[in-house]
Amino acid sequence: MNGNDDPQQDASARFNLGNSYFKENNLSKARECWEVITREDDPKAYASARFNLGNSYFKENNLSKARECW
Repeated sequence: MNGNDDPQQDASARFNLGNSYFKENNLSKARECWEVITREDDPKAYASARFNLGNSYFKENNLSKARECW
């Protein structure tokens, strides 16, 4: 994402960018950021991203999709 070779740092940057989009209620852009974070990049960021994905679907009242993410 930012041109360096540190997947953990890239995952953190994507996670934070997704959070910014979420705060602006731009849920589709937030999801784009969170969905590309993998467990291999950063397990902690992955778990948090999955939780936030669930929250974004919950916010749209899509409970089945939210459950899949949580």
